[in-house]
This record gives sequence, structure tokens and C-alpha cells, in this order.
Amino acid sequence: MYHTSDFDFELPTELIASHPLARRDASRMLVVLPHGTDCKVPLLWRGDRRAGLDVTHQVKLYYANGGEPGVVLADKHIRDFLDYLRPGDVVVFNNSRVIPARFNASGHEITLHTAKTDKDWWGLCKKFNKINIGDTLNMDDGTKIRVMDKDDESGLLLHFDCDNVFDVLNAVGKMPLPPYMKRDEEIADRERYQTVYAEPMGSMAAPTAGLHFTPELMSEIEKRGAKIVKITLHVGAGTWMPVKTENLNEHKMHSEWCCITPIQADIINNATRVIAVGTTSMRTLESAHQLALKTLAGAKFPTPSLRATPPVEGNFVDGENKIKFPSSEGCPQGGVGVNSKKDKCLSLPQNPNLKQRAVELRKSGSLPEALLWKELKGKKINGLDFDRQKVIGNYIVDFFCPAINFVIEIDDKTHDFKEDYDIKRDEYLQGLGLKVMHIPASDVLKNPGNVAQWIKNIVSLTPTPSFHATPPVEGNFVDGENKIKFPSSEGCPQGGVGVNSKKDKCLSLPQNPNLKQRAVELRKSGSLPEALLWKELKGKKINGLDFDRQKVIGNYIVDFFCPAINFVIEIDDKTHDFKEDYDIKRDEYLQGLGLKVMHIPASDVLKNPGNVAQWIKNIVSLTPTPSFHATPPVEGNFVDGENKIKFPSSEGCPQGGVGIPRVMPICQSTNIFITPGYKFGAVDILLTNFHLPKSTLFMLVSAFAGLSEMKAAYAHAVAEKYRFFSYGDCCLLFRKDA
Repeated sequence: MYHTSDFDFELPTELIASHPLARRDASRMLVVLPHGTDCKVPLLWRGDRRAGLDVTHQVKLYYANGGEPGVVLADKHIRDFLDYLRPGDVVVFNNSRVIPARFNASGHEITLHTAKTDKDWWGLCKKFNKINIGDTLNMDDGTKIRVMDKDDESGLLLHFDCDNVFDVLNAVGKMPLPPYMKRDEEIADRERYQTVYAEPMGSMAAPTAGLHFTPELMSEIEKRGAKIVKITLHVGAGTWMPVKTENLNEHKMHSEWCCITPIQADIINNATRVIAVGTTSMRTLESAHQLALKTLAGAKFPTPSLRATPPVEGNFVDGENKIKFPSSEGCPQGGVGVNSKKDKCLSLPQNPNLKQRAVELRKSGSLPEALLWKELKGKKINGLDFDRQKVIGNYIVDFFCPAINFVIEIDDKTHDFKEDYDIKRDEYLQGLGLKVMHIPASDVLKNPGNVAQWIKNIVSLTPTPSFHATPPVEGNFVDGENKIKFPSSEGCPQGGVGVNSKKDKCLSLPQNPNLKQRAVELRKSGSLPEALLWKELKGKKINGLDFDRQKVIGNYIVDFFCPAINFVIEIDDKTHDFKEDYDIKRDEYLQGLGLKVMHIPASDVLKNPGNVAQWIKNIVSLTPTPSFHATPPVEGNFVDGENKIKFPSSEGCPQGGVGIPRVMPICQSTNIFITPGYKFGAVDILLTNFHLPKSTLFMLVSAFAGLSEMKAAYAHAVAEKYRFFSYGDCCLLFRKDA
């Protein structure tokens, strides 16, 4: 068992960088590889690639325990980072922006570190004991802050009496430089203690590994065939605080809010290697990996989900087929808020300039909004509070349930729909950790009670098996499991997928011989929607699968049938032989045989048969696809057919060879504490600055690259006079157990 003292080392104070170099990309980079790694170390400096140059002094072997070499070290430069990239790599950056969080108030220096709400923040104060709960402090610009609570670890809980805390901090706040710099903020720090790609405000310390990157260097990364993903972790005060307990189990890790969107998770899960830029990126990635382990361990795979209607007219299906309840400190297990009116589980920004407009919209909203509000208000939906015309950031959303961080938007061409606007809004809300669902106004006008019942099923606090893309009218059918089931059968390949679609080898299906002639007649005289869709299905156009048209199964004739995956498609319309009782009985019968039945409105086929065919192609794919969306990109249409994470195969996985993905989408607080012995599942390579002795970050890098290896690397860095900490140099680490 390791103790805090195991992570101590000697560091001359003159190596602590108190100021940045003139150029961001002028920093040195120490490459650290376990001895025997298959990663080839480029030995030459970028500027010294001349024949015959002796560069052997740049690579050193360090010995562990007096035996075999334990680590390979190479003195490099940050621009040499590019030489270690391979096509297919994904380089992950933390894009959080540092807040000018340090300010004076009534003679006290306070540094904010965690937002509880948009106006309530926790902050650290040197004269903590001289301030009492209930005190009012005055900032330099006259803004008043009230002390609401005190805590020995978190400091002071402060309420700001202002419209926008960020505006006040931008006016009078200072950049919260770490204490080891032992100096006040200078003008240059406003720009240099910030990454060039910083976006959402929220950090009280910079993600320092990213400070080395210029726009030109980032452009070169993509030219090397690697992808860039910018995730978010708002860095808190604990990032440079030493561990005070000798027993690591007694250390209380600080919490920080992080977010990886579903689209970002897709890219990361399909990476050849994942390279984390900074420990904050790594902590986010590994938190998302732990979520994947917790969520998916023991699950049955594959689990492709099935939508009820194709992506037309704004029908939307949530990315996970259920509402995700983000966990947050102070919330019940599962992350469901205890007081929906105060947004306790997720601190949401608000543009105060939109508040009056929201009030006006509540009075003059559209008829679909008014009808649906009548069904939502008064906790009618599973006892949950909904807000109407809620301001979130720079947007006003139609309905919002803060207890489960869930947004409902009503879409219609007559209902303020702007394609680009909706795309940007949905991406923004997603980034905050919210789920967004779009409902066509026509569905609300048709039957608001039906829509409300549908919402009630979706937002149930316990996952429900059913999930509809549109309310259950006009023959739209949703299977109870909401996925295609491939039943196993003797003589079939693993997973139960048939090898000969024409012979129905995997599922013995009964046939009423009296219906065969009728089926032949229907093939010749079928409806126009059938003919249009058949043109798209026949000839193995759908992933190489055979479809039959007008197939006799028992006492029924189904429109289209794919025997390889036991999958039925029915086209429904009032003009197309729709009889509700008949369809219900037929679907129950087919389900009982182990078939999956999907209903498609004839109007959707007539509108765009190719679009419907593409949707079917995504759904019935026999190999999992990596796409996973939380909100649709256009008109509320949910474009991903399988709606799931790709589970890469790996040794020791459940039957079927399906592995755990590197990451799951995540938008919640994390307090992950990584020490030696932790098994990394998301990150292969880490670029990081040098860290404080006995810090959680030095423990993290020691877990990743090995404690003896890191001590050897730091000893070398001291000998070679590398610059340490936030404005210092960096090191490139390769995972020891890779």
C-alpha cells in the first residue's frame, strides 16, 4: 500500500516557473517511456535532421532496483509532439476557460472555486476565521456579497447581489495564479494563463498542459491524420493542493464538473490511441470510462435500439432511449434534484436580458404550447415540476424540468423554427448536460393528452422499456425492448443471425397455404408506398440483406420481411388497410414468434423513400455503429439508426466478444482519485506539466507511467533544469501497462 510520503521528491525552488516563456511553443518536452515499449522514440531534434549528427546523448536509460533498465528518457521540444502522432489518434484537450476568480472584498482576498448556482459560489479566503455567516462584504466596484455558509474545506459560500457574476469578475477580478508563483497578476497573465482554445468559463486554474499549444501546432495535429476533441472539466482549487493525510484512503478528493458529449464519445471510442493533453482531460476521460464500466458491466450485447418512425417531421428519440439523470454533489443517488425550482443539481447560466422576453412569451405563447402546458403544470408528470419559457444561457426553451435536466421543444414551421438556431441551441444545451426532446406541434394539436402520457413514460424516474418517437397513433408501433432481437437457434451463427435468408433456417415460421395466392396478387397490385419502398429494399441494397415482399407468416401477410434477422416492416396509413384491432393482434402474434415488427407511416415513404431506406439500413445493420446523439441536428430529426455506443471487441469480454467502450457520455461532477494500482481504460498517452511533490497529480502520473519511472524522470528533469509547474515545461508519458 502506498503512502503520501512515497510521492515526495526534492525540487529546487529556482526551477519553479513564475512567468511564461516568450512563446507558447518554446517549452521543452521530456519523453518518458517504459523500457521495452514498442513505441519507437524519434531520436533527432526537429532542427537537426542532418546525416551523421551524433544525437545519442539525448536518450538515456534509467535503471530500476539495480537491474534491467526501467525507463527510457528523451529530451525533446513541444513541437516534437507531432512526431509521436499516428493516423487515427485522437488528441483530447480541456477547453475550460479560467475565470478571473480572485478579488478583494472589504479588505479580504477571496478566490472563487465552485459555483453552486449562477449567483452562489464557494470561495477560499485567507482570513476565513474573521468572517461570519450573515456578513455582507463589498467588492471594489460596490457589488455586495453575503456570506451564506462556512466550511473548513470549501471556505465561504457567497451570494452575489448582481445580475451577472461573470461580468463583475471580468471588471474587478484577477487571474487566480497558483500560490507557488508568489506574485500578483500581471497584464500578460490575462492572455497567457489561458489556452488559445478556451471556451466555457468555469475554471479557477488553467489546464496547464494546453498552454503550450498554438493554433498552428493544433492545425499540424490534424494534418498528421489525428483528430482533436475538446472536452470540458472546470478546474477547482484542489488541483494544486497537497495531500495532507499520510494514508491515501483518508484523503477527500475535491469535486469538479466535467462533460463529454455523445458525439465526442463516438470519436474517442473509435480512436486508435487516445492522447490526453493534461491531467484534467485524463481525469474526465477516466471518469467517463468508470461510468461505462458501471453502466455496461454485465449487460447483454449487442443492444441496437429501434425507433418507431423514420426521421421525418421532427420526431425525436433520446440518445440512450431513456432520460439520463446526471449525478451532482448534494443530489440524491442518480442525480435527480430535490428542489426543481432552484436547479440544485446543475448550475445553469442565464442571460438576464432575456428574462423579460421570457415573461412575455409565457403570456403570448402558441396554442400548442398552451395545450401542452395544461398537461404538464401542477406536477402532473410523475410529480415533477416543469418550467415554461425557461432562460438557459442565451436561449429561451419551451419547457424545462430541472429535477432531471430535461428540455422539451415544440417544433413547427409556424412555431419560430430556425434550422441553424435550433442546431446551435441543442449543441449548447447538450454541452451543459441537458437532454433535449423535440415534439411536432401537429402531434400536440392532435392529442395533447396523448403526448403528455408519452412524456410521462419517458421521464419516469425508473427506466421504462417503451419509448415512442411519436405518440401511439396511426399504427406507429414500438417494441417493448426497443431493439432488434436476434434469437439464437441451433444451426445458426452466434447471435442467431440466419445464414440463408430464403430458407428461414434460424426461425421456423408457420404459413397458412390458403394465403399464398393472395400474397402473389398483392405483390402485383400493392400500393404506391409499398412499391416505392420495395424499390429501395430489393436486391440486397440494405446491408446485403434479402427482403421478401408480401410474406405469408401464419394467418397474416406482412408487407416486408427480412428472415436473416427476423424483422418485419409494415406500412400503415388510413388509406392502406389500417385496422387497429387487426394490427394489434397481428403484431402480438408475430412478436410471439420471436419477430420484430416496425411500422412506418405511408406518408413518410411517399415524402422521401430514400430517407426511410437509409434509416432502415442504419437500424438493421448487423455490425454495431459508433454514432450516438443526444439531440437531433435538424428539425428534431434523430438521425442515428442504432442509437448506441460502439462496444469494441476485447479479450475477456462477455459472450459475443463485445467489450466496454473507452468512455460513455458524461456531464456531471467527478472526484476520481487515481493512484498506483488503478487500471486505465481510456487513455494511452498523456502530455502533462511537472507537478508538485505529494500532490494528487503526481500520484496520477505515477499510476500512469510508474512511480519509479516518474521519480527517475523528475530527477532527470531537475538535473537538466527543466522548468516546473503551471508556466513550466512538459513531459510526454506512455502508459506503463500498454
